[in-house]
Amino acid sequence: MRPNGLRHAGGGEDDRGSITPLLLGLTLCLLLLVAGVTAAGSAFLGRSRLQNQCDGAALAASDAADVPGRPRQMALANDAAIAYLAVRPGRVGVRVVVGADTVTATCWTDTPITFGDMFFTPTLRQDVESSSRLRYDQA
Repeated sequence: MRPNGLRHAGGGEDDRGSITPLLLGLTLCLLLLVAGVTAAGSAFLGRSRLQNQCDGAALAASDAADVPGRPRQMALANDAAIAYLAVRPGRVGVRVVVGADTVTATCWTDTPITFGDMFFTPTLRQDVESSSRLRYDQA
């Protein structure tokens, strides 16, 4: 019975406070969704950053491999790519392959993920590939 003497239409007990567990559950779901979107965005930005670094490494390797008067050398190209990445932030690995008229760089890194611990993955291994055409000096 309510204080004013009226009963519920269902005749059951008072349901005051039953919205609290519902709001807590919805809040938790919303927070998990925000964390998931943030983690996915972090992974996307990490891959974009890695692709930019790999593009620069491929260009550096391309410049080093195309030395006028000398045969294209894999070691020079690989060293140039490593030197380019050494002064950039992050720990990025690189492998360079010199083709007939292109240089292909394959880069990899372990990208830290924001809120990654919540999803049991604090880092994500990412691999990208970039290629650059060799420039020929036309004198």
